Amino acid sequence: MSEDSIFTKIVRGDLPCYKLFEDDLTLAFLDINPVSKGHCLVICKEEYQYIEDVPDEMLGALIKSVKRVGQAMTTALGGKDYNLIVNNGPIAGQEVPHVHFHIVPREPGDGLRTGWKQGKLNNDEAKDLAESVRKALSN
Repeated sequence: MSEDSIFTKIVRGDLPCYKLFEDDLTLAFLDINPVSKGHCLVICKEEYQYIEDVPDEMLGALIKSVKRVGQAMTTALGGKDYNLIVNNGPIAGQEVPHVHFHIVPREPGDGLRTGWKQGKLNNDEAKDLAESVRKALSN
């Protein structure tokens, strides 16, 4: 990557953030363009665009931080539910090329939409796809 992402600049302290949590491997801060009250991001401090590139130890630390911050955010807001969103790559909607989890607290009737158009699972295609994935997993 030729230029550091905005998140790497936040980790370095070059850009400000409303920090919620930090440990050796991860950082959590409020999203500056929230879709709900408490919408925050949890990132690994090292820059990786795709979740598959994140070393397992760091990925484990990242999901532990997501759990911890999610619990704290819902406690602070007096709620219980939230969406956990990861956009993995630009086609999937990832705008910052740095792995990050969105924690989006929810309230009844908040108007946020999370659904997508569902299709039908074709039996033959499903069998072929499942076999291809199993083969890829065994390599």
